[in-house]
Amino acid sequence: MDAPTLDADAVVWSRPPEGRAGRPLLVLVHGFGGHEHDFDPFLPLLPDDYSIASVRAPFAHNRGWAWYPRVPRTSELTFSAIANRAADALLGWVRDQTGHPAVDLLGFSQGGSVAVHALRRDPAAIRAIVTLAGFRAPGRQAGDVELRAHPHRAFFGHGGLDDVIPPQDADRLEAWLRRHTLLDAHRYPELDHWMSEAQFTDVGAFLANVRED
Repeated sequence: MDAPTLDADAVVWSRPPEGRAGRPLLVLVHGFGGHEHDFDPFLPLLPDDYSIASVRAPFAHNRGWAWYPRVPRTSELTFSAIANRAADALLGWVRDQTGHPAVDLLGFSQGGSVAVHALRRDPAAIRAIVTLAGFRAPGRQAGDVELRAHPHRAFFGHGGLDDVIPPQDADRLEAWLRRHTLLDAHRYPELDHWMSEAQFTDVGAFLANVRED
C-alpha cells in the first residue's frame, strides 16, 4: 500500500502566497467524509494574524474525503499503523511549508485524532493543537515521553449530544491530554457531532493566547 500524500492543489488558503511568510501557520484538518471547506463558517472567529490552510484528506469517501477508513480493522494494517500513515501524510505537507515561525493544528473528529497523532509523532513540528469531537488512536509514540517532559498547549472540545464519538472515547482523550499537554478543556452540553460559534469563540481565545506566549 502506497503511503498517502496530500493534494497541494486542494489546499484552501486564507492569504495569497505573498502574504503568508512570517506569519504562524494554522492548519485545519477536516473529519471523516468532510472536505477542506467545512471550516469556512467559523474562519471569522479565528485570529486574523495567522496564515490559515485548510487541507484535504488523501482518500475519497462518498462526496468527501477521509484520512483512513471508518473501521480500520478492514485493512491489513493495525489501527495504530493506519493512524501513523495519516499523521505522517499531514506532517509531510507541514514540513514542506516554509517561512512560518510556528505551526498549529486544528482538527475536527477524525481530523482531531490526526492532529493529536501528528503531535505525538513529531512534537518539534507542532506548537499547539486544537481537537474538536476527537479521539486518540491506540499505541505508543516516541513523542509521548517528550510531551510529558515538555508539554505543548492543547484545546479539547466535545459536545454533550455527540452521537458519533462515544463519551468514553472523549474521556480517554481528555485524560491523555491532561497528562501530556497544557490542556484547555471545554464541554458543550447542547452541541452534537459538529462545530459551533460558541466553540470557535473559545478556540479563537485559546489561539490568541498561544500567539502571546
